[in-house]
Amino acid sequence: MKLHLLAAGAALCLAACGGNLQGPTPVAAPAQGTSAVAHASRAPGHLILLGGAKPDTKCPVGYVYCVTVSRTSPATVYFCFSTGTYCSPSEPQYSWLSDFVTRKKHHIVDNFRGVFSPNPGDPTYDTISEAGAVKSTHGKYKYFQNICVYYSSTNCIAYFYVGIAVQ
Repeated sequence: MKLHLLAAGAALCLAACGGNLQGPTPVAAPAQGTSAVAHASRAPGHLILLGGAKPDTKCPVGYVYCVTVSRTSPATVYFCFSTGTYCSPSEPQYSWLSDFVTRKKHHIVDNFRGVFSPNPGDPTYDTISEAGAVKSTHGKYKYFQNICVYYSSTNCIAYFYVGIAVQ
């Protein structure tokens, strides 16, 4: 992806998500099992993790889920956005946008690539991969993905934080 498109996407996500780069805020920890519910700090709904690909089992408070990636091994998680307790085909179809941020200094980084498939679509797969070589974080979640969910405009209706560790 060209750098100017990445920068434009990051700016759009920041604008859509209210420009909040304060980092993770406390959210309900996902329940264990075949699906988990994770709430954002200002969401009218929540993410429900679906079967198949699983996030990391240990995750610091403040993230809806956490993943570990490496140069050769991206992480993929399958979820839906819902105002209820289950997933069903949603109308309208939600769109997804994200950027990547350092946990401590809250700088936007281009070390990672995030792809939602389908987009728009609900449920969707969120695949996080390294865009270039990233130094190991030794199991610590030093980065996060800032996910914005929206429909019918670029106004973010909910945002979620995904913790990222690098092998």
